Amino acid sequence: MAQALTESVNRGEQLKRDGIVIRTYDLWKTYIMGDQEINAVSGCDIEIKRGEYVAIMGPSGSGKSTLMNLIGCLDTPSRGEYYINGRLVSDMTDDELARIRNKEIGFVGFATRKSDSYFRRSICWLAPHRCIMWSCR
Repeated sequence: MAQALTESVNRGEQLKRDGIVIRTYDLWKTYIMGDQEINAVSGCDIEIKRGEYVAIMGPSGSGKSTLMNLIGCLDTPSRGEYYINGRLVSDMTDDELARIRNKEIGFVGFATRKSDSYFRRSICWLAPHRCIMWSCR
C-alpha cells in the first residue's frame, strides 16, 4: 500500500514537471444494465498539457459525454487512473473535487448547425486560463 502511494506521488510529480494537467491511464466506465455490461468508455488514455484546448468529438453514443463527466470530476471511473495537476483524482475529497470543478476545468457543451461556425471559433476565448472541453454533436 505504501509503495503504491509512493508510486502515485512520484508519477504525479513527474506529470507536473512535464506540464501535464490532465492524464488518464486505461480509463473505463462500465454500466450494468440487467445482465449486460455496457462499456461507455473503454481503456482511454489522455494527456493534456497546460494551455492546450481540447475538443472531444465523435458520433452519437461514442462515449463523449461520459468521458467529459469523468474528466470533469462529475463521475468516477470503473477502473483506471486519472491525474489532474499531478494529483490522483481518486484520492481527492469531495471538497477538493468541488474546487477542481470550480477553478480548474471549464465545460462548454453545444449542438452544432452550419450557422454555428462563429460560435465555434469564439468558444476558445471563454476561459483561456482553464482547460476547456466541449462536445460537438
